[in-house]
Amino acid sequence: MYEKGKILVIEPETPVNGVKTLLKHLYEEPYWKDYEVKKIGIWFDLAYKNDKGEIIEARSEEEKQKLKRRVIEDIRNYKPDLIHLNAYCIDKDLLPVIFSHPVVYTVHSVAPYDDLHFINRYLPLDGYTFLALTKDIAANAVLNKEEEVATLLMEKYNIPFAQEAKESLVIALYMTALQKEILQKAKEIIYISPHVKEKVNEFYGIGRGKVIKNGTNIFRDYEDKKDLINRVAKEWKEETFPGKILVLYTGRVTEDKGVLDLVKAMESINSDNIVLFISGRYEIEMKDKISESPSYGKKIFLNSESNGINYNSLLALIIAADIVVYPSYHEPFGLVPIEAASLGKEVIVRDVDNLSTFIKEGIAVGFKTIDELAQKIEETAKKLNKIKEIFSNSGSVEDLEKVKEFIDEKKRRMEYVRRFYSMERVREEYKSVFDEILKTH
Repeated sequence: MYEKGKILVIEPETPVNGVKTLLKHLYEEPYWKDYEVKKIGIWFDLAYKNDKGEIIEARSEEEKQKLKRRVIEDIRNYKPDLIHLNAYCIDKDLLPVIFSHPVVYTVHSVAPYDDLHFINRYLPLDGYTFLALTKDIAANAVLNKEEEVATLLMEKYNIPFAQEAKESLVIALYMTALQKEILQKAKEIIYISPHVKEKVNEFYGIGRGKVIKNGTNIFRDYEDKKDLINRVAKEWKEETFPGKILVLYTGRVTEDKGVLDLVKAMESINSDNIVLFISGRYEIEMKDKISESPSYGKKIFLNSESNGINYNSLLALIIAADIVVYPSYHEPFGLVPIEAASLGKEVIVRDVDNLSTFIKEGIAVGFKTIDELAQKIEETAKKLNKIKEIFSNSGSVEDLEKVKEFIDEKKRRMEYVRRFYSMERVREEYKSVFDEILKTH
C-alpha cells in the first residue's frame, strides 16, 4: 500500500496573524491528498496549539517546561517526514527535536528589519542609529549570549543603562539569534517575496533559498457567492455611506501599519464626499488616538458593532469600498493589496518594501508622504466620480472612451493578480519543493 508523506506544519500561535490565514488556504485538504498534513502552533514557550486545536498556555516556569515537553513529545510521536516551519518564535529548547527532521523554513519577516521596532520604546533612536543597531544585533546575536552582547551594544551606542532598555535588547537578540539559527540549519529556505530574500542576505549574509510569492484565492471565494456578497455590500454602503467615495483600510489597526498617517491624510482632504472606514483589531490606546481627530465621526470611522458590515466577511468590505489604502511602514509581502486588486479595486500603497513591487507591476498606486497620500486619494476619487457621472448620463464619445480605458485597466489588474498571485500557483511551487525533499529522505 502506498504510504503518504507526513508533513508537520508549524505556525505562530497568535490570535491574529496573516501567516495563519495564508497557511489555511495553502493547506486546503483536496490538494494535499497525497500527503498526511498536521498543523500545530507555537509561540516561544508561552503558547502551544496541538493538531486537534487544543491550546495550552504557560506563565510560570513550571508550566513553560511542561509545555515544551508536550511539544517535543507530540513531534516525536508524529514522526514527520518533513517539517514546514513558518515562524522563528520557537523556544530554543524545541530546536533539537525540530531539526532532527528535514525542515523547510518559510521566511515571513526578517527579525532585525521587520520585528524589532519595539525596542525604540525603551531606547529612542534616530533612523540611522536604529538601522546600525539592528545590523549589529543581526551580526552578533548568538543563543545563550544575549545578556553579554546586550551590555556591549549599550556601551557601543551610549545607551544609558536602564533595566527595561537592557531587557528589550536581550529579547531582540534572542529573537534574532533564533531566526539566524533556523536559517542556518534549514534544509530549504523559502522567501515570501524577493524583498524578504534581499533583507535576509543584507542582515544575515545568507543568500541560498528560493522565492515563492504569497498568493490569494479571495477572488475564487467571491465568485462562489458573488450575488450574496454584492447585495450585502451594496445595502451596507447605501445605508452607512450613501453617495460617498468609500476609502477602506483593513488589517491590524496599529501605528506601524501607518493608520495614523492615513487619518492625517483624510483630515487634509476638503471634500465631504470622501470617507474613510478603518476595519480591524485595535487596542483602546489606538482607538483613542484615532477618535482625537477632528474628522472622527464625520469622514473618519472605526469599525464597531453599530456600524460594522452585517456580513462577517472581508470580501463584503472590499466589494463595498471604492479605494483600498495600505499605508504600512514595513511590509514583507502585503496580502490586502493583492486581495483588493484581484477584486478590481483601486489600491494605494506606501512606496516601501514589497509594496513597491505592486506599484511597479501596475496593480497599485504609490505614495511616500502624507501630503502625497491625500493627493492620490483625491485624484482617484475624482476619477471614480467622473466614471460614475458618465455611467449616469449619456456621455460624449470621448467620455465613453475614458470609461472603456478605465474598465480595460481594471480587468488587466484583476487578470494579472489572478494569474501571478493565485493560491493554486503557490501550492504547486510548495509541492514541488516538498516532493524533491521527500524523494531523497
